[in-house]
Amino acid sequence: MLSLRIEKQLTKDEILALYLNRIFLGQNSYGIDAAAHRYFSKHASDLTLPEAALLAALPKAPSQLDPTKSNDNARARRNVVLDRMVEAGFITPQVAASAKTTPIVLVSPETYPDLGYAVDMAEARAREIVGPGVPDLVIELTIDRKLQEAAENAVKSTMSERGPDADASQAGFVALDSGNQIIAMVGGLSYAQSQFNRTRDAKRQPGSAFKTIVYAAAFEQGLRPAAVRVDRDTWIGNWHPENFGGDHIGPVTLTTAFAKSLNTVAAQIGQEIGPRAMVNMGERLGIRSPLEPNVSLSLGVSEVNLLELTGAYSVFRAEGVRREPYIIASIKDSKGKTLYTHVAASDTQVIEPRVAQDMTLLLQSVVTAGTGRRASLGEREVGGKTGTSQNFRDAWFIGFTADITAGAWVGNDDDSPMKRVTGGAIPAEIWKKFMEKAHEDAPLRPLPTGPRLELSPKDQALLALYEDLALAFARVGYTPSSELASVQR
Repeated sequence: MLSLRIEKQLTKDEILALYLNRIFLGQNSYGIDAAAHRYFSKHASDLTLPEAALLAALPKAPSQLDPTKSNDNARARRNVVLDRMVEAGFITPQVAASAKTTPIVLVSPETYPDLGYAVDMAEARAREIVGPGVPDLVIELTIDRKLQEAAENAVKSTMSERGPDADASQAGFVALDSGNQIIAMVGGLSYAQSQFNRTRDAKRQPGSAFKTIVYAAAFEQGLRPAAVRVDRDTWIGNWHPENFGGDHIGPVTLTTAFAKSLNTVAAQIGQEIGPRAMVNMGERLGIRSPLEPNVSLSLGVSEVNLLELTGAYSVFRAEGVRREPYIIASIKDSKGKTLYTHVAASDTQVIEPRVAQDMTLLLQSVVTAGTGRRASLGEREVGGKTGTSQNFRDAWFIGFTADITAGAWVGNDDDSPMKRVTGGAIPAEIWKKFMEKAHEDAPLRPLPTGPRLELSPKDQALLALYEDLALAFARVGYTPSSELASVQR
């Protein structure tokens, strides 16, 4: 009945055109023109006879006949199409024979970004926005093709060089621009081999990458970067948090503790401010995964995904303003009618600018003098944080410049340990490779850390005196008074 109704309204050519513009032709290509661009980097109208015959062969089995995987299978099926064209009288045997000898020359996969993970995410989101009953949608993504290619190259090249010796088999990466558009997304090493998006769907322990949220909650309650805590053997009930390597260095400022990612100090701060403060801060920054309200949350034991954690870090770059990451710019139907256009919501100030500026200073210290040195971009200001979960099962680096926030995760799908891979190693290297490419020829822009005061010699001496007093108090277990804290401010 459906066929009869279609026949009454459309000609055979119109039906065929609709089919050819929608049929799946492999490699995330729907429609003949998309396939022509994917395989040959040209419009369908510019295809040669051998190229057109190759694409006409694909609908029978797009995966098995994929020319990027099996040149022989694709060529054999292409030649069957050419023979059928001879039988139907479209071409002569001589033309077919010449076409059969033409080699298959494809666009190099390295020059064409793999948008599979981004397309899947966008399609699911589009159905949520538009609802059921609209079969054909034209979705405009926020993905930047050049940056997507840069992200893929950074992930794949680093993992091929470093992954095998480190027992690291998978990685995820996502980048957001200043408006929190998703401009690059790599959900795994190969979409063809696994469609599971490790950027959005994998829930993993962030380890020390969660300390950023803990310190932000502490700063909101009045602590400042120069406040002092003692890195010492620490017990909180039956919980015994230990530093990476097991050593202790005594009294330290919070800036130093954060840069060196000292677990004992983070745990002490978590106990001081309470689990609910950490959960509340995480939720305000955009963490949607459930966070367990216990003190061990301070070391990142609750699982999150890479996209939401990267989005949380973008709040600090935006001086406390939260913007929801998004991947769809617009949606149209098959007739060109606009069904949806992304409109940025009103900016939501989720934390005070002062807190965000203090956190940005701490995040800078991680790259300049802490565990994230491999992410340094030279003169360009960078803030970021490393994270490593228990037994080296997960390694993270999340960071930002004034223009882009990006996050990298490395691990194994089966949750097996890696060989001592930390967030300051492979993830930081992936992050740096991408950022160097993304900022080519971009002007140097400072991070928003608030006014930087030029101190007079007298002021410098007073600040040094304060730090000496704070360290002395810490050594004897005494907490400085509010008056001394006001001197610091």
